[in-house]
Amino acid sequence: MADKIGCIKVACGIADSIFSDLVKCIYSFRTESDIDRFIRKQARLNKVNIAFSPIVASAKNAANPHHKPTNAKLKGFVVVDFGVKFNGYCSDMTRMLFFGKPSAYDLKVYDLLLGVQEKSVKDLKIGGKYYHLDKNARTRLGKYKKFFIHSLGHGVGKKVHEKPIIASVFKKKTLTPKRLKRIEKIKNAKIGVGDVITIEPGIYVKKRFGLRIEDTVLIRKDDVEVLTKSQKCLVIV
Repeated sequence: MADKIGCIKVACGIADSIFSDLVKCIYSFRTESDIDRFIRKQARLNKVNIAFSPIVASAKNAANPHHKPTNAKLKGFVVVDFGVKFNGYCSDMTRMLFFGKPSAYDLKVYDLLLGVQEKSVKDLKIGGKYYHLDKNARTRLGKYKKFFIHSLGHGVGKKVHEKPIIASVFKKKTLTPKRLKRIEKIKNAKIGVGDVITIEPGIYVKKRFGLRIEDTVLIRKDDVEVLTKSQKCLVIV
């Protein structure tokens, strides 16, 4: 367990370093692909592999949580979601950029999401249910909860997506016995010491914009440690 956590911490530190360098070079980027290439290059320079293909999504492209970077020009909200692997263990983080001058509405939506993300981290208590964590996040999003279209988070380890799944809303599929059993497991999963998870609420408005803020978090005996330490204030370019 200690080795796993130590490796994830290193992976998170490398991701933080890459994001810090990205911000320093921010004015040299013009397209989503520019940022994607930069992240991949910095991973190679740090002698690590990327944990998954980076997500860089600008303006209306960001309304797709899994958008693949293109030569689209950087404008408005830009989602940057990436991680690296160290000794086989992953990190995962998402930070937001804004190219141009954000409106009062843009800043209001961003501050709402940031507040939900930070409160969700504070809500992590040993023995509590992850199901309730997701449910509380949606309640805090208020009128924007209908635009939160994925789970609040997931486990992180040798794979970037592992158990537990932090969810309270499930897709409308045929409820076979196997699926019902899986849903019950998700609903009953409890927060435990040593869990490494992500907390990543998002708001996605089709054909307009998307936002996501994500940290990799370690559940300790007496508290919670956020392992991805990059600034979460909106980077305005």
